[in-house]
Amino acid sequence: MREIIDSIKERQNREMLKLLDEESKKEKERERQLQTIADPQEKKRLEKILAMERTRAHAKIQNLIE
Repeated sequence: MREIIDSIKERQNREMLKLLDEESKKEKERERQLQTIADPQEKKRLEKILAMERTRAHAKIQNLIE
């Protein structure tokens, strides 16, 4: 029984690390996108879109924790 629990924990840890790595890469891309925008109005629009992406990413991470 202990082996099964350890196996599940190990799988969850791998999934979490993979998800965090993916989201870290996406966040770097988000920051890069923001830096390329000069127009303040367009930048504000992009910030709203990226905020929604971050919210979804946060929810995915929370779901994996639970």
